[in-house]
Amino acid sequence: MTYYNTSGLNPATFLSLPGKIAEESFNNLSALEQIQVCLLAPWEKRIDLLLLSKDISEIIQNFPAEELFWTIKSVSPEDALLILPHVKAEQVQFFFDLEWWHKQDLRTDSIASWLFLFFETDEMSLSAWLNWISKEDEALIPLILRQFIMVQKKPDDMDIMEAKDVLYGYTIDNIFFIDFRSDKLAPLIDRFLRTIFDFSPEYYFGIMDSILWETKTESLENAFRLRNGRLADYGIPQYYEAIEILTPLPFGKVRKIDPHIYLQSGINEDFFPPFIPTLYQGDFPILNQALAPLYGRNTMERIINEWIGVANKLMISNLEDFNDPKMMEKTLIGVGSLLNLGISIQGKIETKNSFTEILEVSVLEDLVRIAISGLLEIRKKVNALISQGLLPHGLAYLPETWQNIINPLNNTIPMYLDNKEEIFFSDISQIEEYEDFISDIYVWGVIMSEVNPNWSKWDFELDFRNTNLLNPNEFLWHKGLLTAFANVSLYGVFKIIPVPEFELVPLKEMWFPETDSVPEKTINMCLHILEHIITKHNLPEERVKRIIYECLEELRFEWENIPKHSHLIDGRFTSSILVKLSEIKDDEEMEGENDNDT
Repeated sequence: MTYYNTSGLNPATFLSLPGKIAEESFNNLSALEQIQVCLLAPWEKRIDLLLLSKDISEIIQNFPAEELFWTIKSVSPEDALLILPHVKAEQVQFFFDLEWWHKQDLRTDSIASWLFLFFETDEMSLSAWLNWISKEDEALIPLILRQFIMVQKKPDDMDIMEAKDVLYGYTIDNIFFIDFRSDKLAPLIDRFLRTIFDFSPEYYFGIMDSILWETKTESLENAFRLRNGRLADYGIPQYYEAIEILTPLPFGKVRKIDPHIYLQSGINEDFFPPFIPTLYQGDFPILNQALAPLYGRNTMERIINEWIGVANKLMISNLEDFNDPKMMEKTLIGVGSLLNLGISIQGKIETKNSFTEILEVSVLEDLVRIAISGLLEIRKKVNALISQGLLPHGLAYLPETWQNIINPLNNTIPMYLDNKEEIFFSDISQIEEYEDFISDIYVWGVIMSEVNPNWSKWDFELDFRNTNLLNPNEFLWHKGLLTAFANVSLYGVFKIIPVPEFELVPLKEMWFPETDSVPEKTINMCLHILEHIITKHNLPEERVKRIIYECLEELRFEWENIPKHSHLIDGRFTSSILVKLSEIKDDEEMEGENDNDT
């Protein structure tokens, strides 16, 4: 399939040449090769290459539809103006169909933005689009205008002067009188109305009649149906069709196909799909290993076409913001992530088959679905802990790091947290990492459910006045558990009670006789405190021991630089346990403040 063979066509080569040489070299390429070079460049760089071409209109009008859309969206409006005059009306409508709709509703802000943009280029482009849309979709323009205007029609027996007194104040034809819903947008809509009238008064009259006599619901349904039909021609599904990719596999198995069905290519050599998915493959070892032997074989045609379908379903089901090319690119690369994960999961099922053999005969959508199903199971386990009362709703009292790990799971497709960035899962090891984390928070949840008072009652049973925590929201699970351990060591009571400040020195001497590490004796003492909980709930002792160590290590680190024979530890500078501050200190501070006031 030669139109995917882009080896040797490096866009950086042309972008690095001086102007005239770059233009001459670029135009030595065929139109097909020029498109290939543009497609290999980042979206924001493509416009520089497009402007080198002497056949820019031909290049743009044969550009993959979605790729052209993202190319325009990734640059400034001023740069987009340079190529919009070369865009076909059908391509313009494709942009509108993607960006003007959110589910079944129109986005007026996006409509206004595109109208501004087209009036900035030349009205020829807008007129060409009106000529096309007037023949293809009679519902869209009336529906658009409903968002911005209200219309009244002058009765036949009413005098024009009377009409101007009693009807809306704006009219082009002295028949239909209009009121603008937004004063700010009135000049823009006025210009749009006049453009329509200049294009065809009869078409304008038909639009006004439609606004008056058709219900908004009828107009919306017709326009939405026609829009979905146009997008379907580009392989872009409706929302409720797209979310099928989030559903479990039929019969729980990846569907298989016969690769020999695709021996004959049915695609013309100069055909481009809506976008070129192999450009967004990403660096995923298992996927790349599976693909390598398939390049140049007819089965790649099926893989590419299915890849397009999967990517479009992901974009629609995720309700991506089409105004953000970076988010779109993330989703496109996410297809590679999920395929990498799906192939590796399926590899554990089909142990006798290589990754290439799995990819060659498997439905790509099912490989993605098996990956997503595994991720949804992770989210299900976390939600189960919340419903069982082992995790708080809203994740209150949990460390921010935990919340940052859990929250990405609530995306439409659960995401993986990597160095504070949410990315798509791509490897089984990442799933295992989250599984291990969930096992940790399960143990935490069980332990904290046995601590008195329970975290659900902290707000009204714990007195945070005159403590080291000015904000009760700072009191997290690990601080509560460590405070309960302290009360056992000091008073023999496993309960969360603020530790008196004067007890901090004895506690330090008891827990950390040497400050360079957490003593095994202290860990075992805390482990013994939890022994009845471990036995009751059959908790893994090593995991509990690790949790204890991490809590103690935080406090040890806070007290690390306090002299060994210190007579006082300032509770205000201890945050790992709840401390009741000394009243004497408060009195001294009040006296100091009074002296300062004097």
